[in-house]
Amino acid sequence: MRIYQLCALSAALVVFLWAGDASATPGRFASDVGSAQKGGLQNVFQLSAPVIEPLEAECNRRVTLMEHTFGNTNEPFKTQFTPPDCHFNRVVIHFNGTSKGKQFDRLGIMYLGSTEVWRTSTAEPTSDGIKFSYDKDLTAYLSLWKETQTFIFDLPNVVDKTYTGEYHTSLTAHFWYDSHPPEVADKILPISRELGQQGNPSVFHLPYQRGMVYHHISKKAVHAHVSIAATGQQDEEFWYTNVFNQFKDDFGSNGRSLPAGGPFREVQLLIDGYLAGVVWPMPVIFTGGIAPNLWRPTVGIDAFDMREQEIDITPWLPYLTDGKSHTFEMRVVGITQDMETNSTYLGTDDIAHYWLGSAKIFVFYGKTKKGKSHYERPKMLTNEPKIHVQVSHSKNSSMHAKVQVTRSMNISSAAGTWHQTLVYSNENELSSDGAVQTTNQNFHTTTTAKNMYAPKFNEQKEYGMPLSLKTTTKKLGRGSDHINVHADVDYTLSVDASGRPDVSAFSLASGAVSLTQRVTGTSKFSNDMENNSDVSDTHQFLHHSWNGRIYKRDTSTKNSQLVSST
Repeated sequence: MRIYQLCALSAALVVFLWAGDASATPGRFASDVGSAQKGGLQNVFQLSAPVIEPLEAECNRRVTLMEHTFGNTNEPFKTQFTPPDCHFNRVVIHFNGTSKGKQFDRLGIMYLGSTEVWRTSTAEPTSDGIKFSYDKDLTAYLSLWKETQTFIFDLPNVVDKTYTGEYHTSLTAHFWYDSHPPEVADKILPISRELGQQGNPSVFHLPYQRGMVYHHISKKAVHAHVSIAATGQQDEEFWYTNVFNQFKDDFGSNGRSLPAGGPFREVQLLIDGYLAGVVWPMPVIFTGGIAPNLWRPTVGIDAFDMREQEIDITPWLPYLTDGKSHTFEMRVVGITQDMETNSTYLGTDDIAHYWLGSAKIFVFYGKTKKGKSHYERPKMLTNEPKIHVQVSHSKNSSMHAKVQVTRSMNISSAAGTWHQTLVYSNENELSSDGAVQTTNQNFHTTTTAKNMYAPKFNEQKEYGMPLSLKTTTKKLGRGSDHINVHADVDYTLSVDASGRPDVSAFSLASGAVSLTQRVTGTSKFSNDMENNSDVSDTHQFLHHSWNGRIYKRDTSTKNSQLVSST
């Protein structure tokens, strides 16, 4: 059995193992309550800008790639994909799922060969049944769609006497010819375990495995960037609420530890061992996270489509195009505190071994560059991050931790410049003997890519995600695994991107994008079905502007029922 499923199962059960009388550390819950919507399957959906497709076009083929039920399975769905026998330059996929019973949310990853092309998660079912769907533009992977590939969809699930929900899924791809298509990469190189030929998932389990590969970059390259997918699971799913290691047993009156490693994570990209850029993971609250009734029928931000952050590596092209293979590595690090020297540094020492990570290198060709390259590494002005940690605590009573991190880097060569500035703050407080936890986190990233070989790929991005979370947990009776949770959540994703001519894995579009999406919710939830009195109230707002087109949506749900949508 793969580590993937073992860890997913452990994550599913961990809520019952967390702490004393009882700790408020956020958890994942399975839901088996009846739907608030009568007369059919309840539709569960994510607020997102619609994907535009033509009714009629040249080529215009729809191909069914998958019709499959994920029951008690650790095996991915796999089949051979053959491109349509007509000229196409656009691809959009349509995913549909249904489920009924009791089940946890599950993480799904779609691959073409060894390259991850989409990361999603499932809605949690009810006893009356739910349905969910998502449309995703995958034109960016056109060079892979043009070749015969092993199509793999990995969705590990556990079905037994308790967890009865199977996921019945289908996935189709729409191919057509667009007279004004976005640009696409000439070559896409995976940073993955490269197990596609064997029909296996290629995701790395970080930091347990080393996420390193070798690749050769063509001399025809004029622009290249890397998109990074990294998702924390098990004790790393709510990493932003984790305590530092020295405090993990401070609320362990029942002999169990809190998730540790501190609340900060950084995903690094290294080229031949040199730091080429970093991304700070954005929290994704899945449909079983904190309180399931918060996320029905509207799921949290990016729960069905986990956007990937990007690093421009164009400044490395004079060095990478020397005809040799070079190493590309992704690494997840956190803050380690050295109590003997009273110092802090970034490392893997304290991180739980369960980050699912992979990346891709998108390479664009152009006219041959004039002059002879000396194949020198770019100039790298990269400072060590500034880390400030302040903690006060009283064992088995309370703890207050404040963490601040800033980092900037500038990489330049004759091919271009990559600059990024990142600012992070996190404040965590545990009180009432650990029964109440309050988290306030914010990060802001600014990136600038300047391309000398291909100026049309110049881009500026600013994005951030402030998050406020408070959970109060009460255990229902001595020796009982049943608990009540009172949760308040408020988080916002804001994005401003000047855009590129290709479809960005981060902005999810070509051209300029501005996005603001906010979710606020409050919930009372119990996993004791015999004494269940769940109540919830969730509000979502989405404002998306793309190339002058504006899409807005405002929804309110109450007790798992949609009460307004405008």
